[in-house]
Amino acid sequence: MPTANGPGMVLFHPNGRYAYVPSSFTPERAFAYVTVGEENAVKVYRRDGANPRLVATIPTGDLPHGVWTSGDGARVYVGLENQDAVLAIDALANRAITTIPVGQQPMALVYVPEAVPSGPGTSGLVPLGVAARNGHIALIAPGGDRRKGHATVSVNSLGSLDLLEMAASGLTPGEAYTLWLTDTRNARTGPRAADPLTGRGRVSS
Repeated sequence: MPTANGPGMVLFHPNGRYAYVPSSFTPERAFAYVTVGEENAVKVYRRDGANPRLVATIPTGDLPHGVWTSGDGARVYVGLENQDAVLAIDALANRAITTIPVGQQPMALVYVPEAVPSGPGTSGLVPLGVAARNGHIALIAPGGDRRKGHATVSVNSLGSLDLLEMAASGLTPGEAYTLWLTDTRNARTGPRAADPLTGRGRVSS
C-alpha cells in the first residue's frame, strides 16, 4: 500500500476501523523537520536524494522534542519539553505561528486528523490543575564571561514534590560542574548553597 514519505509507526483508531501511518515529512514537498535541543531550533531539510539540503532554521522555545505534522501537511507541531508547551509551525512559510500551553514537559506528539467529527472537541478535558504550576528559568554565564555555556530550567509541581529538569549546552566535555541552589538573586552576597529539601548542601554533576 503506498504511503507518504517517511512512514513511521502505526496507530489504531479506538473503534478499530482505521489505522494511521504517520509521516516524518510533509507529503507534498518531502521536507524533514529536525529538532535541535542545544540550539532551541527546528532545522528544515529538503530531501534531495542522498544529499538533504538545509532550507530553514526556525527558532523555538526551550528544548524542542518531538515533531508531528497535521493531516494536510500545512502545520508542523513541536513539543517544547522545558517550556511545557507545543509550537505550531506554518509548513508553507517555515515559520512559527503560535505557542500552545500544554501539560508538563511534552516529549512526543500524536495528531489524528478529524478525530473530533463535530463539536469543539473539549469533551472529557479537565483543567491542568497542579500540572499548570510551573516555572521556567534561563541560566547564562556571568557578565564578561566569554564561555558559551547556558541552560534552561523547568520546575513543575508534582503535588507534595517539585520536579526540576535542567537542559545545559555549551559546556566543556569531561569537566566537572557544580549546580548551586540559592535562596537569593543578589549575586553580590556570594553563592549560598541550599538543598531544595533541607536547605543545606549542594548538588554536583
